This record gives sequence, structure tokens and C-alpha cells, in this order.
Amino acid sequence: MRRIAALLLLFVQFPLSAIANPQAEEHVQAVVQSIHAEQDGALAAALVEEIDISRTSRFVLGRHLRDATPAQIEAFESRFRAYLVSFLSGRTDELAQAKIEIVGSSDRNPGDSIVTTRVSSPFREPMIMRWRLIERENAWRLVDVEVHGIWLAIEQRAQIASLLDRKDVGIGDLYSGQEVR
Repeated sequence: MRRIAALLLLFVQFPLSAIANPQAEEHVQAVVQSIHAEQDGALAAALVEEIDISRTSRFVLGRHLRDATPAQIEAFESRFRAYLVSFLSGRTDELAQAKIEIVGSSDRNPGDSIVTTRVSSPFREPMIMRWRLIERENAWRLVDVEVHGIWLAIEQRAQIASLLDRKDVGIGDLYSGQEVR
């Protein structure tokens, strides 16, 4: 029993070092560096380029994906991309001036990691931000981000499911105010 307790204590004391993913952390560090290198107008678009839009938009559609035609999915992806650019554009000043440092990472599965960062900005108290990345074809892509305990893609999925469960809303109505690019 003591041996099990000692092993558990070691696991609890050193969890991040045992399951850290340096490649995922390096990718987030590169994204952070690109945030500081971009001009304000291009910052939001550059961040969205780091997102696996196809995978994330399909996740956001959830169970309603099976009811969508390929054309509806393609149009939704375009509107979702435009929504994300618009959403991030309102935060470019804060992102550009923020100090973002990597705290650690953990693997959910091989090729599926969460990188934890501490974000300090002149606009608010320091906060923890988590980045979920999936590795596909030897490239890491961002699929979700968590701030203040809320995962953006998971929250969008819940809101979209609620909308699509109504009889008067279809996939073509989602993000309809966004310019399709």
C-alpha cells in the first residue's frame, strides 16, 4: 500500500514533465512569435490560418454534420472562418501587446495535445489560456482554445446544436451575417 501511495505522490508532483509534448509547445511558441510579428490588420487572419478550419467546423456542427450536403459544409466553413477572423479582430490590440509564456503541455492521445500558457496583458489580470492541437501529416494545427474555462469550439458547438434543434433554423442560417470569402 505504501508503494502505491509513493508512486501516486510522484505522479501528482511531476505530471507535466512526464507527459509534456515539446513539439506541440514549439508550435504554440511559433504561433505566439507570429502574433507579435504581424501588423494589426493581418493578425486575426494570421491566427485563423493556424486553425484546422475543416476539422473544427465539422466538430462545431456536431451531429448535424450528417444532415449537411458537401456544399453546405463548404459554405459553413467559409462563414465560420469569417466569424473567427471577426471575433479575433476585436482583440488584436490585446493580443499584440500580451506576453504569452508556455507553462506546460499534456498529451490527450498521441498527436492530440493541450498546451497551457500564461497570458499577461496591460488590459487585464494575467490568465491561463489553453491551446488544443492535433497533429496530422506531421503538422500541428490548432483546433480549440480555452480562456476563462470556456473552450471556444465546444461553446460554439453547444450554441449551434441549440439553434439547429429549432425547426426554423438551417445550416445555411448559421453565421449568416459573416462575409463568405
